[in-house]
Amino acid sequence: MQAIHQQNATPVERPARDKPFAATKTGPGGLSAAMMEVDERVIQLTSRAEEAEKALGNWQGAVPARKMDPKTIGHSSYANRLNESFSGAEFDALKKEIQEAGGNVQPIKVRPVSGKAEQFEVVFGHRRHRACLELGVDVLAVIEVMDDRRLFTEMDRENRLRADLKPYEQGLMYKRALDSGLYPSQRKLAEDLGVDQGNVSKAVALASLPTEVLCAFSSPLAIQYRWVSPLKAAYDKNGEEVVEAAKEVVSRERRPSDESVFVILSGKVSAPGKGKDESTQNIVGKNGVTATLRSTQSAHIFEIPKSGLTPGKVDQIRELIAQLLG
Repeated sequence: MQAIHQQNATPVERPARDKPFAATKTGPGGLSAAMMEVDERVIQLTSRAEEAEKALGNWQGAVPARKMDPKTIGHSSYANRLNESFSGAEFDALKKEIQEAGGNVQPIKVRPVSGKAEQFEVVFGHRRHRACLELGVDVLAVIEVMDDRRLFTEMDRENRLRADLKPYEQGLMYKRALDSGLYPSQRKLAEDLGVDQGNVSKAVALASLPTEVLCAFSSPLAIQYRWVSPLKAAYDKNGEEVVEAAKEVVSRERRPSDESVFVILSGKVSAPGKGKDESTQNIVGKNGVTATLRSTQSAHIFEIPKSGLTPGKVDQIRELIAQLLG
């Protein structure tokens, strides 16, 4: 009966056992093989852990970016963009790029506004922020807490690396930092930012020119660095005449080119050893030849190098003067 019972009994399936290693053998040989396989696994796991740690190290100190409502972000007191920077062909191209990508690919940086929940200020990326705001899309941003000095430093570094800030905007930024006491001097500002003090001086001088002088140009953004020293010299020596000349330019029905405005204003320098009523003005031609107009109380005197005029042009000037004298 016992034999019959065993024959008809349903075989009991033994649960499968995980086999992390190859089937072990009995005896010392099998134990040695198992230990070798364990060592190999340990080496593999250690190698993977080292790779993971190295990959993680590449992200050490990184700050995650997140999508934000651009309406919760404003400008700081050191914002360096004029409204003109948010219009024109370059800005339109930026908006189109952001629209096609569904948002800004390169994140902007913002900082929380102290005492205001969910309110932020732009550290850098003002144009990208404005583009997203006008398009009605979220802006990709990195949030970091920082003081004014660090905000100013990062804003300046970003703009110089991108090389898209105009001299006047750079000057406004530096001037605000100095006026607010963020830096005690131009020298300290230049040292902290790692920039040439001469360029800082030119930029601040540009931003400090009278409004009348700046308005004589098509835009303050059109003024070049190389024009700043002559303009400042002319204004320092004969400020009233420079301002009057700027007002006269603005009143013209047909405005001259920005380079012509520079020549007009920078030429308003009193002649050495002469009185206030005598001045000279340099006129630069397209071929680089410079003529001089010297004005006194009683006359206007033109001095033109012979190399700059052919006999035919001299005749044209004579005829033009005759017409002007009527």
